[in-house]
Amino acid sequence: MSGEHDEDLPMAPADDGATGQGLTKHGTTFYDGTTDEGTTVTADPVTGQGSRSRRTAVLRRGWRPALAVAAAAALVWGLGAAQGGARLGDRGAGGGDPAGVTGGPPEQALVESAAMACPGPEPFLAQDGTTAEVRALAVGAPRSVLDAVPPRLEGAATDDAATTGRPGTAGSATSSSPGGESGGENDAAARTDAPPSDDAAARTDAPPSDGAAARTDAPPSDGAAAPGVSLLRTTDGAAQEDLEHGIPVEVTLQDAASAVVTAHADLAPAVLGGLLGVGTAPGARGAALAACAPQAETVWLVGGDDAPGRTEQLVLTNPGTDTVTVEVSVWGGDGPVATTGSSAVVVPAGGRSVEVLDALAPGATAPVLRVRASGGPVVAQLAEYYRDGTTDRGAELVSPAAVPSTDLVVPALPPVPEGLAGQVVLRLAAPGTAEAVVDVTALTVDGAQRLADRVTRVPAGSTVDVVLDELPEGAVALRLRSDEPVVAGARLEVLPVDDEPVVLPGDAGDEAVRTGGGKNARDADTTDDADRTDDADRTDGGGAERAPRDQAEPLVRPAGETAWVAATLPSTSPTGIALPERAAVPDGSAQLALTAVDGTTAWVTWVDAEGAETARWVDLANDTTVVLPVPEDARAVWVVGAGPAGVVSALHVAGADELGPYLAAATLPQLPWMRHLTDVRPVLP
Repeated sequence: MSGEHDEDLPMAPADDGATGQGLTKHGTTFYDGTTDEGTTVTADPVTGQGSRSRRTAVLRRGWRPALAVAAAAALVWGLGAAQGGARLGDRGAGGGDPAGVTGGPPEQALVESAAMACPGPEPFLAQDGTTAEVRALAVGAPRSVLDAVPPRLEGAATDDAATTGRPGTAGSATSSSPGGESGGENDAAARTDAPPSDDAAARTDAPPSDGAAARTDAPPSDGAAAPGVSLLRTTDGAAQEDLEHGIPVEVTLQDAASAVVTAHADLAPAVLGGLLGVGTAPGARGAALAACAPQAETVWLVGGDDAPGRTEQLVLTNPGTDTVTVEVSVWGGDGPVATTGSSAVVVPAGGRSVEVLDALAPGATAPVLRVRASGGPVVAQLAEYYRDGTTDRGAELVSPAAVPSTDLVVPALPPVPEGLAGQVVLRLAAPGTAEAVVDVTALTVDGAQRLADRVTRVPAGSTVDVVLDELPEGAVALRLRSDEPVVAGARLEVLPVDDEPVVLPGDAGDEAVRTGGGKNARDADTTDDADRTDDADRTDGGGAERAPRDQAEPLVRPAGETAWVAATLPSTSPTGIALPERAAVPDGSAQLALTAVDGTTAWVTWVDAEGAETARWVDLANDTTVVLPVPEDARAVWVVGAGPAGVVSALHVAGADELGPYLAAATLPQLPWMRHLTDVRPVLP
């Protein structure tokens, strides 16, 4: 196992889960991912209170300037009260308490705009001459999610399912008018007159006349979106679909393009998207799953490696209307990694940029990336493909991880298919200036379980890969508690069943030859071109049926697979992902893994391709992980914690064919949801 391990080191208490800011026993660390280290205030290790002598000294030194500032403020306030002025945050009539003045929570409303993106088919495009089926899907939240009123059956017990009709039919929990505006008493909350918040996840930065939804590198089509139109579109302008409440829309990504979701008004809250790519041909084989991630100004990515045969590409998508400049920083096993050339990448408005990680940061072992955008937010994801010689080892899309924190949860990875060997690797990064001591606990269906080597030291400014050989059986999430902020993710690698080539008969063999997979395999035997002419392969009765072959079938090596999940924070606001039709996954299935650190109830809502909803309640005890099968016709899922405790979720897709398994996983991201309201109201004399 990599890294150093200690059994009985004192651990810090959990951080404030509501804010995601680190709280250590030896000080309070605030870390938002925008600096290389936190700011620590000295505190007593037992009481957690600051030093009395230090506080007294500060007060003695600062009382005169503080008194002067207070006097000036009083004069300004008195003048404003006498002559009229403005108060910040006063929402109540008749002298109501302004938000934040007496410590009350700030008022909130549903977001009014949102932008997110899914990466394109990069894991498969990395291999020349190969193809894969890559689809992206998006859907506006059904009314039941917006109103936080689950369509639960009368008298239904917990964990029972409730089903509604599709939107516009009797019994439906979703209502939508032809114009896309939905009725309901909560509409006002989704369309307030307050100015937009600075929340990057809910900001499109679109000027009134030049929406990013209509701006791509290709000439806009006649159906280009007008400002304020909610769309799923591709960055190359090849396809676009109007968003609707509760009814999924889908586009196919055939070339190098991202899928962008822009939503406005009551389509913005809890809007979600997802991408599923499946390649079955040798040379581009594997399954890749990603949730469309909300745009942000700082993004952390945990994935990739420097092993031979690995190809990682950083996909940067800009849903906005202004050009954005991105700075990329990389940490590795030996510390910060020097980037070649300029680390600044320009991402065009409404477009995308793709950078090969090996060219950006060559030789980075166990890399962790930080992407910082200036000029506007971006969406950053990592596309990974692994081919060891002529053996396909998997494809995956790596989604953003939580910002550095002292208390994180890594959601459950898919199980290793029966009869195959696999390995789980936990990657930890301590991007600050202090070593991090990380305690790892397994969260299983039966509760928390301590691991044999549960404590790992991560050197300051470095990363560590920890091989977890003795995980409990079944679905296992990981809770990470650290004395310093860390970033984390986990990888499952499933090894090929054998190293010897296998014969692919019939159509599969034809595909292997067509894509070059068969000719690259060791000991692959195919006849020369003369033996594969149309005349030799077809019957005399019209040529529609193939005659038995005289040549040997192609030989192809068994394949492995790879899946990543990113660490996150438990969420009480909606998380979710869209799941395009998985018919392209051989023998495909899907499951949803739910994890809770504190006991709670999760409310899970599915919608199918027609918009029909199925909802269920799932009880989650302390420190447990529960796995639910995903209905075959489900196209999107929302997960909401029904109490003060949050929920962590991941979606798994699995399948298999003659060569080996297909596995993909994605952490469900927090969806655009609430924004803080700040009013400037006149104060009359």
